[in-house]
Amino acid sequence: MNLSAAKNPPNFTRFAGAIGAVLFLIGDLLVFGHLGPGADFREGAIRAAQAASVGQLYLGGALGPVGACLLLGGVWFVVSRFNTPTSALAIVTTVLLVAFCVTVGSVHALWATNALLVKFCFGQASSCVSALHSVQAYWQVIFLLSTGLGVLGFSLYGWQVATKRTSFPRLSAFASPLLLFIIGPIGRVLPSPVGAVVVACSASLSLLIFFLVMGFSGSDAEDLKLETRREQASF
Repeated sequence: MNLSAAKNPPNFTRFAGAIGAVLFLIGDLLVFGHLGPGADFREGAIRAAQAASVGQLYLGGALGPVGACLLLGGVWFVVSRFNTPTSALAIVTTVLLVAFCVTVGSVHALWATNALLVKFCFGQASSCVSALHSVQAYWQVIFLLSTGLGVLGFSLYGWQVATKRTSFPRLSAFASPLLLFIIGPIGRVLPSPVGAVVVACSASLSLLIFFLVMGFSGSDAEDLKLETRREQASF
């Protein structure tokens, strides 16, 4: 009984998540990216948004939903490596990761909306500044929602990798997007010119590391072993 057609996604999904993370990274740079020390990121980001063209900010935000679609392809690839994809834990993990991809695309798009308001409202009339603060508060809500889903989903996935409930090597569990909580603080103490870039792109970099490691870790030999285990379990 061959389950490969039903269980394994197309080969292009192996690095779809990494490509999506690269689009996120480019979007980050287009919206608030600049060269400078990480400690002065906020001030530099304001100047970058004010200096950017409207088209540049539009493009930076539009890359968010496109990148999120590619992240979904990457999630398809990594969850297809569960030993028992129909288990309750695997299903919950998959739902959390899919929800994360959907919400993180919204976070990225709203990031550009925030930059547009910074460009036109920063230091302007109080009504315009109030609109900026409202958008920033709404962005914070969506950001916290997306972060919560991501922390839960990637923590569960990392635990299943570490306990050999997937076909990935145990050590690949260390390449978690939760590295964000390490990369971000490191970026804030890095000097110019890379510090501000690392801070701006910390989330995208953590996702890029995760999907690259998973893409290169999913060998054909391991896939064959996984299919064999599933076929044995189906009888």
